[in-house]
Amino acid sequence: MAGTIEDAFMEDIIADPDDDAPRLIYADWLDDHGQEARAEFIRVQIERARLGDDDERSDTLRRREGELLAEHGKGWLGESDEGWLHGALPNLESAYARGFLEDVYLSPSELVDHADELYRLGPLSSITFKSDKTGFERLGQSEYAGRLDQIYFEQSATWNEIAPLLLSEHLTSLWYLKLRDIPIGSNALTRLLAAPVMKSLADLEISSAGLTATGAEQIANCSSLAGLRSLVLFRNEIGPLGAQFLAGSPHLEKVEILDLSSNRITPPGVRALAGTRRLSALTDLYLGGNPLGNEGVEAIASSKTLPPLTHLGLAHIDLGRSGLSSLASSSALMNLHWLDLSDNQLGNAAMEILAGATPPASLHELYLGQSDIDDEGAKALASWRGLSELRVLVLDKNRLSAFGLKAILSSPHLGPLTELHLMSNRLRDLGARVLARWPGLARLRSLVISDNDIGDDGLAALLRSEHFGIPKEIYLDEDDLDATTEHLLAGMRTRGRILA
Repeated sequence: MAGTIEDAFMEDIIADPDDDAPRLIYADWLDDHGQEARAEFIRVQIERARLGDDDERSDTLRRREGELLAEHGKGWLGESDEGWLHGALPNLESAYARGFLEDVYLSPSELVDHADELYRLGPLSSITFKSDKTGFERLGQSEYAGRLDQIYFEQSATWNEIAPLLLSEHLTSLWYLKLRDIPIGSNALTRLLAAPVMKSLADLEISSAGLTATGAEQIANCSSLAGLRSLVLFRNEIGPLGAQFLAGSPHLEKVEILDLSSNRITPPGVRALAGTRRLSALTDLYLGGNPLGNEGVEAIASSKTLPPLTHLGLAHIDLGRSGLSSLASSSALMNLHWLDLSDNQLGNAAMEILAGATPPASLHELYLGQSDIDDEGAKALASWRGLSELRVLVLDKNRLSAFGLKAILSSPHLGPLTELHLMSNRLRDLGARVLARWPGLARLRSLVISDNDIGDDGLAALLRSEHFGIPKEIYLDEDDLDATTEHLLAGMRTRGRILA
């Protein structure tokens, strides 16, 4: 970098991208040098990141962020007619985080050709690479490979195309690698696991890659992965044997997040995971889409060795009432913040089982889509004290009418929801009016009510509700609305009251 004062600030920011202090010091300097809007933008984004989306103040900050970007963003990014970027990378897709350029979508050749200019705009912590037949080899041979933190590849990429980068001796600082929909054979996986990049990784995803039990064994035997914190092998074919290899690995003892969804894992594989002492750091376990049945869930529920889990994914696993009963009566629920039981056709009786369970201390997200619940099941669910800390409740594709919805929304146990998903139920206009009269509507940031046969009257009541509160993302059916309702909807979007 050139030796300007601003370059020196940027070097400090890039050297410690997780620390806000260098960013705020730079904002103070910008204020003193006539760049108040840029300084404000940095402070607004940092404050919003600190607050999180659940804080009501973040909406005001988000709006101000959008205003500043709309007025000044092209100049900051060099996209104005006089800026270097206007001619060099006219189609660059990018996003700011905490005041600086963080996410970009470009080809590896474009990064090599313009890295110095781009790194003057921010840390570039996350890069998604376009397909580029020769660019990955160029990048792998360059010093810039050593600056990469998180990388993704578009779906059209192939192993032979990206291998020169992933096997590069310069790729030594990468901590997040996502390989999805890129078939990786045994020989390619052997080469990847022997590459220098494995030693720096904290998060590794190899999904929809055709991995079998042999691939899982190779991963389990890779000593370079001893620092791994997250392993995602979603939608492969490792089977129960592959799960057993991973459960017995001495190199995955620091893994906190393990996603083995949709891998044809059967109960013997789950028993291996539930019985190992190797996964002592595990907090998040995702096993959805595997034929676990009640037997597999009972293995989790009765485990004496699994650490307390905070996230448990059990969607579409053929779960029945006996499996849910074992889970409900075990300590496995106690520490959960996130629970997905979707697409198991549990029925009303299962909601009664859940209602009788000792509630988790702090369950924030509950997913019960496609659970074959009608109004009676909704009433049983409403009586569960486990709802008290909920922020996200998903009840898509059930059989709830306005009466079941009212039972849930009027529950004395219902927590401060910020997201409510009700797609494909039977709410109709009366259900929309129930939502309109619900004081909790004021807190919602996201509401999904599409495919509920809600007409103009119900939608108008919802949009005019005195409890509408903060701006929201609302997903609804907009076909066949009358002109008055369309005008009302358009006006709320124009005023920023509806964000989607």
